[in-house]
Amino acid sequence: MTKNYFTRLLQASLMCCLAVLFTACDEVFGSEDNPIPAYLSMNTSDVTLMLGETNTRTAIAVTTAIVEYSSSDPAIATVDQQGTVKAVSKGTATITATATGYSSASGTKMFNTETVSYKVNVILPAATVTTAPTAITGIKAGEDKAIVTAGVADGGTMMYAVTNTQPTSTVGFSATVPKANDLTAGTHYVWYYVKADATHVDSEISASGIEVTVAPAYTLLSAATASDVGKVVCAAGHLHTAKTAVPTGCTAVGILGKVTLTGHGLILALQDATTQSWETINGWTSVTTYASTTLKLLPDNTARGSLASYTTLGSTTVSNWCVAQKDDYVAIFTNLGSTKGSPKTYDDNVNAYITTNVGGTAMVTGPGYPNPYYHLSATVGDTSNDGYGFYNNGWYDKVPSTFIHQVRPVLGF
Repeated sequence: MTKNYFTRLLQASLMCCLAVLFTACDEVFGSEDNPIPAYLSMNTSDVTLMLGETNTRTAIAVTTAIVEYSSSDPAIATVDQQGTVKAVSKGTATITATATGYSSASGTKMFNTETVSYKVNVILPAATVTTAPTAITGIKAGEDKAIVTAGVADGGTMMYAVTNTQPTSTVGFSATVPKANDLTAGTHYVWYYVKADATHVDSEISASGIEVTVAPAYTLLSAATASDVGKVVCAAGHLHTAKTAVPTGCTAVGILGKVTLTGHGLILALQDATTQSWETINGWTSVTTYASTTLKLLPDNTARGSLASYTTLGSTTVSNWCVAQKDDYVAIFTNLGSTKGSPKTYDDNVNAYITTNVGGTAMVTGPGYPNPYYHLSATVGDTSNDGYGFYNNGWYDKVPSTFIHQVRPVLGF
């Protein structure tokens, strides 16, 4: 064991002596006609750099051998004479260390020309989201409003898509912040990523979508308040903007004319019911759907005329078509903007709600007999020839049954 140890020690010492000898005495042992090895070596494994990054890799050679560095494509990666590489643009370049053969000691060629190379792969950094979008609340379907805040990106442009499942590609994404214009009521998910500029690569699509709740474009009849008076009521129980046609697929039923503090109310019909006699009106069945107020229910489909029969509007129970009390009609006309003095009746302000864009027919009476009275009150008596009606914008009691009578009913809820 001792003999082997001394043998290895002797070998190592000899190698060191030879290296020193060749380095110090290259002019003695090497010449242009008889060059010696430069013993050039370098790590040749590939290296990957992000755009703008640097990396230094130095070649090893005999001490006095001059080594120079070069890049096959300086537009992709540059290299200085210390072996430091800088990533300039996306692509691949070859970095080469060359032992030129010249000696730094004598300035003459004493060594073999040798080269060693490695590849540099320059990649672009991923664009990043610096501020993620967030959901906006209180948005209604069809509104021209954004449903998320705009995100902020570094290295590109924010892109968005609305879908209930995570996209597997960027097809269908848009730089426009999504709005509720074409969305239905319900829950939607917004996904996003950054589309890279020239010095970056695209970011990944967000791992989770932003959950956004889009409210219906309408208020439900069941949630109506006094501020909704004048809105159009459709058969689905939705309240639509006053004097505006209901959306395709909806059926306009009437105009919301009155809402109490307890959420009950009256809906004024868009058309008249079949002409009635006062005795018939007084014989109708009493119902109490509307806030404990007595309504006179129209007896049958014939009496309703062109009016469809209703028992519910969406999820809201209604009374079917009825005649209410005088004070209820006065309240409806007042709420719909009548400018007549007390006792108030209807005028063209009221008719505008009934007729504008919703297909209703105006309530027209007067100036007097034989023009039609409207029988609009179930206030007085069940069997007598008494009760309120009006014509020429005025209310009258004890309307004769021989007059031509019109009926503009309501739905109570």
